[in-house]
Amino acid sequence: IEPIKDHMRSINMDFNKVENITARYFKDVHRLQEVKIQFNNLKSIHPTAFSGYREPGIDLTLYFEGNSLTTLPQLPDFPEALTLLNIANNKITYLAEEELELFVNLNELTISHNPILLLPDLLSLLPSLAILNIDGLNFSCCDVQ
Repeated sequence: IEPIKDHMRSINMDFNKVENITARYFKDVHRLQEVKIQFNNLKSIHPTAFSGYREPGIDLTLYFEGNSLTTLPQLPDFPEALTLLNIANNKITYLAEEELELFVNLNELTISHNPILLLPDLLSLLPSLAILNIDGLNFSCCDVQ
């Protein structure tokens, strides 16, 4: 697939056979607001896939549900742009605190149906979080009265 062009605001690549997002694949997309790569066989997203200049004030929503990811996607150049992340139904077993705390404007996080056994303190790490979907996780926690 050709790299995405600058004028794109949204891209939907659901139900394909995407396995990897290569380095700087989205590099020239300064106004991109929504990426949907769901129900593929996505195994990796290169750390620089979203690198490059990004227009300030444009929020980014990422939907990677139903893939084979084992870690969080990295957005080293502009983690503050991310407001919604859906990584449900993947193979993620661990959420690194040092990666999560970079997403200071993340408003909605969906990590449902992953083999995560231990959750970090998401509410402390993600100060803007308003919606958290964790259904279908197979972990034990929490004293519920």
